Amino acid sequence: MQVVNIATWNVNSINVRLEQVQKWLELNKADLLLLQETKSQDSNFPYDSFSNVLHVGQKAYNGVAIISSGDIREITRDFPDNPVPDEARFLHVRAQTHVGPIEAINVYVPNGGSVDSPNFEKKLKFLGALKNYLTSLNQNSLIIVGGDFNVAPFEMDVYSPDLMKNRLLYSLAERKAMRSILNAGFIDLYRIHNPKGHDFSWWDYRERAFANNAGLRIDFLFANPKLADLLSMAYIDIEPRKQTECSDHTPVVAKFVL
Repeated sequence: MQVVNIATWNVNSINVRLEQVQKWLELNKADLLLLQETKSQDSNFPYDSFSNVLHVGQKAYNGVAIISSGDIREITRDFPDNPVPDEARFLHVRAQTHVGPIEAINVYVPNGGSVDSPNFEKKLKFLGALKNYLTSLNQNSLIIVGGDFNVAPFEMDVYSPDLMKNRLLYSLAERKAMRSILNAGFIDLYRIHNPKGHDFSWWDYRERAFANNAGLRIDFLFANPKLADLLSMAYIDIEPRKQTECSDHTPVVAKFVL
């Protein structure tokens, strides 16, 4: 039996959270770890801390990386019609794993600012262009898509649908854009194993949000059907969020067996 562990985690600065990431990798034996918001230029990224890693960086903002236990090579760091091509928000790689080569796509979706801002329209365009890119891929490959999508698509993904109604991260337009990715054939791995789960991946640092479990599920691992068929488990690991100096996000994990 061959097992592959894949996770996604918005670390909110790799250099601040490096020790936490290393300890988490050692404990969880992830074969692929998709990081968002590294907040590091390529020249300052801690490449020597990982055996195999690719990074798309930007000074002080954004940044995505994929850490692999096996060989990894870049396919692209952009996609057609991306409305923010100068921002480090996307990385598509091919990684060698125990179940064969997997195409891993790491995404950090723009926050949007507010529902009435030009940045919000860019966010919707980003999600639409991303969906088009994903549907253009060869579905005979094993494909994982992970990242911080900055959208909670369903009621059970927010602590209070009434309070969040029409607000950023839960507006109808954002939810429709996210659901279009699912409707295009990509499967929400956490939801397969937790169909009624009311778990979250992000809690604001303010107002004791984590202590009160006032969170949102905005971090996802999606897979195409060929890879989803190998899924054995998916969950949200809240332990890192309990630590001091933690990210406001916590890892989402999926395990596959062949």
